[in-house]
Amino acid sequence: MSDIPIKARLKWLSNLGFEAKIKEFPPIILDEPPDFKGDDRGPSAVEMLLVGIGGCIGTSFVYCLKRFGVKFKALDLDVSGEIHHVPPDLLLRITRTHIVLKITPLTDSQEDREQIESCFDYFAKYCIVSKSVEKGIPFDLDLNFAEPAGTSG
Repeated sequence: MSDIPIKARLKWLSNLGFEAKIKEFPPIILDEPPDFKGDDRGPSAVEMLLVGIGGCIGTSFVYCLKRFGVKFKALDLDVSGEIHHVPPDLLLRITRTHIVLKITPLTDSQEDREQIESCFDYFAKYCIVSKSVEKGIPFDLDLNFAEPAGTSG
């Protein structure tokens, strides 16, 4: 399997706010809430991480349901996270996430219920995001300087 490139570009707006661009989709504004000295113009990076985890869990579950031909009326996910100061430096970290899936089956058949439960027992290992976060994602961090405004080179 070949590598699949993924990319997002963020541009600082003001204070703690950024505009994020992903492919040709409309921009997403990221900001921090006032408790974290932001202007609350959009979701925080932590909230976007929860969205990413929930979105991946949801798509993996739906993919499994479709493979087994299970039809459903609705699927809702509630994703929450816990943030705590973690030793030794007592820096804030996400220490746990919790996801609740609520499905409304199309029918009340025992067969559909069993297929849904089978998917629930099986699907999560295929979620790229949650499994990557769970294992810890190594990252590289580089700093590049652009030319200061008003200078030419």
